[in-house]
Amino acid sequence: MTPAAPALPAAAPASPWDRVRHAGLDIATAVAFAIFGVWEAIDRSRVVEAVDRYGNPTDVSYPYLGARLIIVAFMVGAVGTFRLRPGISLGLLWAACAVQLLAPVDVMFVQFAFVLVLFGCARWGRVETALAALASVPVALVAGVYVVYYRDSAIGYRAYSLLPGIDGRPSYLLAIPAVLMLMAPWVAGISLRLVENARVSRVREQEAVELRQVAEQQRGQAEDVARLKADQARIARDVHDVVGHSLAVILAQAEAATLLPDEELPRIRAAMAAIAASARESLTDVGAVLGGGSVGPTTGRFPQLISQTATTAPSVVTVTRGTPRTLAPDLDVVAERVLREMITNAIKHGAEASSIDLVVYWGQALEISVTNTVGERSVPGSGQGLDGMRSRLQAVGGSLVVDTYEGTFRVVARIPLPVV
Repeated sequence: MTPAAPALPAAAPASPWDRVRHAGLDIATAVAFAIFGVWEAIDRSRVVEAVDRYGNPTDVSYPYLGARLIIVAFMVGAVGTFRLRPGISLGLLWAACAVQLLAPVDVMFVQFAFVLVLFGCARWGRVETALAALASVPVALVAGVYVVYYRDSAIGYRAYSLLPGIDGRPSYLLAIPAVLMLMAPWVAGISLRLVENARVSRVREQEAVELRQVAEQQRGQAEDVARLKADQARIARDVHDVVGHSLAVILAQAEAATLLPDEELPRIRAAMAAIAASARESLTDVGAVLGGGSVGPTTGRFPQLISQTATTAPSVVTVTRGTPRTLAPDLDVVAERVLREMITNAIKHGAEASSIDLVVYWGQALEISVTNTVGERSVPGSGQGLDGMRSRLQAVGGSLVVDTYEGTFRVVARIPLPVV
C-alpha cells in the first residue's frame, strides 16, 4: 500500500550562517535559563528548620534539591536544542516532566520554557516531531492539572487568587488558559512554518521559471546554430556542384583546344567561347547561391544540362533511351545536381583523351549512368561528392551504385518517378 502523505509540509532548510547564528542565540538563552533555574531550585528547596532569637536561620535544609536541579538540567537542554534539534528538545521536556511526576516537587517557573519547545517543534521539526508535540498538549494538560491540583503548588495557588470560591484549591477553570497557553506556541510555529514554506515555494517557482527561460533561450540558440550549419552545408554543397562542374568543363575544353592544330582557329575560338560561357555561368550561379537564391531555372534544368554537356564537353557521349518526361521541380533539381557531379568526377578523374559514356534511361524510374576510363592522373578524393549525391538521391527515395571494373569507373543513379 502507498503510505499516506504527511499532513504538514516539511520545514524549509536553513543556510549554514543562519544555523551558526541560531546556535549562538540558543546557547545564550540556555545559559540564562540555567542561571535562573539553579537560583529557583535552591530557593524552592530551602527550608528553615530553626532560627535564633533575632530571627536569623540557624538550621537550613534543601529537600528535593537534586530533583529540582535535574529538572533544570533537562529544561536547559531543551532550550538549547529547541531550534536545531526539536525532537531531542521535546524528549528532554518530557524527561523533565517525568522527574516532576516521580518526585514530590511542584511546578517551577523554568518549566515554562515548554513554550519554546512546542514552538520549535512546530516551526523547525520534522513532520513526525511536530505531530508528536501536538499530541503532547492534552497529555501535558492532564499532568499539569494533577501537579497543580493535587500537590501544594505555589504557581497554582497564585493563579487561584484570580479565580476565588473553590474551597481553597486551584480551580479546574485553570484548564482553559492552560490549553490556550499550550496551543498558542504550537499554532504560532505552524503558522510561521507555512508562511516560510510558501515563500520558499514562490522562490523555487521563480527559479524554475528562470531555468525554463534559460533552457528555451539555449534551445533557440542551438536551433539557430543548427540552422546556420545547415545553411553552410547547403551553400558548400551548391558551390561544390557549380564550381566543380564549371572547372571540369573548362578543363576539358582547354585540353581539347591544346590538341587542335593551328589551322583549326574557328574550333579553338569555339572552345574559348565555351570556356568563357562556363566561367560566366559559374559566376552567376555562385552569386545566386551566396545570395540565398536558387541556381538556374526552377524547372527543365536536367534536360538543359544534357544539352549543354553535348556542346561544352565533346568527350561525353550521350545516349537517351525511353521516352523523356517532365520532372517535378524537386526531382529535376536532384537529377541535375547528380548528373553535374557525375560528369565532373568523370572529367576530373578519367583518362586523358578518353570518352565518357552517359546513358539516360527513362522508365518507371530515371536511371543515369556515367562510365569513364580511370586515368593515371586520377587521385583518391575525399568522397564528399559521392556522399553528396547519395544524400540527395536518398532524400527523394533514390539510390546510388558505384562500380569499378577492369580500369573503368561506373556510377548509376536511380530516381523513382511517379506513376502516370
